[in-house]
Amino acid sequence: MQYRNTFLLVIIFILGIFTGYIFKTFSVYMENNSKDIGKSSRRLITVDIDIDQQKELFNAMQRFADQNGFAFRIAPLKPDGLTFGIDMWRRDIHIEAINGFSVDSFDVAFFETDSAFYPLPDWVVNSVVKDFKLSLEAVPTIVISDR
Repeated sequence: MQYRNTFLLVIIFILGIFTGYIFKTFSVYMENNSKDIGKSSRRLITVDIDIDQQKELFNAMQRFADQNGFAFRIAPLKPDGLTFGIDMWRRDIHIEAINGFSVDSFDVAFFETDSAFYPLPDWVVNSVVKDFKLSLEAVPTIVISDR
């Protein structure tokens, strides 16, 4: 009888530790994933372009992504073939470009990702924005402005 009570206490103790571990793991997971919700951009720019220069703009963005170690994805937002969402990301920075409001104007936002260098120094973000702007200036009729 004595061993049975001791065995039950050990089992209850182990279950308590296991339950606590599960709750702690879940709370850490929720905290880490909630950081992305409502995260504001570090920099915003607007890229205005003639609609017939869109392909050249996309090629310039692809070159920028390749040269700077970003993954690149482009997807149409509507079936009209004129509005697009563009994502470029790497470990420290995520860039989103969208022309959902006007087909000849892209809003480009620069976000920092959760990385070992969080929060990113301003000089890192400014350097990426500068390189991005320089890579797009090869496109004719482009106008880039800070917001």
